[in-house]
Order: sequence, then C-alpha cells, then structure tokens
Amino acid sequence: MKKIFLVLIVFVSVGVNAKEWNVSTTCGVTGSINIADNASVEQIRDAVSMYNFNNCGVYPKKVTITIAN
Repeated sequence: MKKIFLVLIVFVSVGVNAKEWNVSTTCGVTGSINIADNASVEQIRDAVSMYNFNNCGVYPKKVTITIAN
C-alpha cells in the first residue's frame, strides 16, 4: 500500500510541475513532451534532441527554442 501511495504522489507531483512543450522534429514529426518547470536550458535541449532521435533516428545539429505567450 505504501508503494502505491508513493508512486501516486510522484506522478501527481510531476504532473503538477510539468510544462508541455510543442516540438517539431527535423523529419517533420510534430508532437509534445512534458518537461519540468524548473528544467534548465540544457535539460530542455537534451529532451528535445532525444525526442528527435526517437522519431527520426538522428540527433539535430541545432535546437531552437521559441517561447510564445
């Protein structure tokens, strides 16, 4: 019971503190990934690079972050 409770708390805390980012890959796949609100620029870049690798099979040479209101 304790394990289930702890797992539930972890999922809720990640869901509350995560921001959804829209991502476009080099091969044209668009989607979204959840990244923590307090993630550094390097962590965001790494997550986007991994998303691109998982969908296209290559790491991007450049990651452009655009923030819109």
